[in-house]
Amino acid sequence: MIPLLKVENLKLHSRDSDGLSFLAVDGVSFELNPGEILGITGQIGSGKSSLAQGVTGFLRAPLSHTSGEVRIEGKSIFDLDASSLRCSVLGKKIALIPQNAILSLPRFRKIKDFALDVVRSHYPNMTAREAGERIQERFRQIGLEPNSLLDGYPSELTPLLAPQVVIAVATLMNPAILIVDELTSQPGPCMDLLLRIKSQEIVRSLILCSKNSEVLKKFCTRIAVMCAGEFVEQGATEQIIEDPKHPYTQIILHQGMDKILPLTRTTQSCRFASSCPHAQPDCYLVRQLMRTVADRDVKCMYAQ
Repeated sequence: MIPLLKVENLKLHSRDSDGLSFLAVDGVSFELNPGEILGITGQIGSGKSSLAQGVTGFLRAPLSHTSGEVRIEGKSIFDLDASSLRCSVLGKKIALIPQNAILSLPRFRKIKDFALDVVRSHYPNMTAREAGERIQERFRQIGLEPNSLLDGYPSELTPLLAPQVVIAVATLMNPAILIVDELTSQPGPCMDLLLRIKSQEIVRSLILCSKNSEVLKKFCTRIAVMCAGEFVEQGATEQIIEDPKHPYTQIILHQGMDKILPLTRTTQSCRFASSCPHAQPDCYLVRQLMRTVADRDVKCMYAQ
């Protein structure tokens, strides 16, 4: 079976506040199969948002593709030019709901006008009436009142409705994969809506980038843990939540995501060594490699 999404050794460069280049995503690999909900977790700055952008192929400066491959339904997205990517992939094959999602809606345009632009950018021969009917039907299908919501402006939406409207607009083209980057507002109702659109086969699989361990535990089938641009642990949700093996995973899950952990982005050693309570001398000298520990992947030579 060909996975919906296959990411192979993806590397993305960005720049820090001083203008210095660094690997925001360094050698990340994973697969997403139909029906799965993959959770990607890690502290602020771990690279989750950069990875979310990277797997869509639509990169905003200063983020840039360095190497590695992303295949959606077996086809490379990096083989496409910008126009082909927008027309045939973004929105149709994969869609991204960014952090602070309501900001993705134009502030001074009615929601219906922006939604019409989304539909007609993919189907330029569709009439405004046909596109409008499609939008209204989608809102009704997922339990949102189309008339009052579509005729309003983003600033008029309540904190409860705002992220749900963004989800509705993002899924107008029935993308196979929906990536949600950090549900900070109303995670419960939003997750209920996401599960509903998945059960209705509006989308086939989800990727949730989240620091909320309760959301991850309740909804995800698998979890990948990200630290300084790398995946350091991947496995079934119960494995990661109940029995984490990597020291970084243990700390962020048991002591909280807000705990400050000094990290390094050197490619010559373990990036977590300076904060690891179990670090050995060679952890500062040797690049860690993924290995199988208790039926999951762990990037630590001393994990047991």
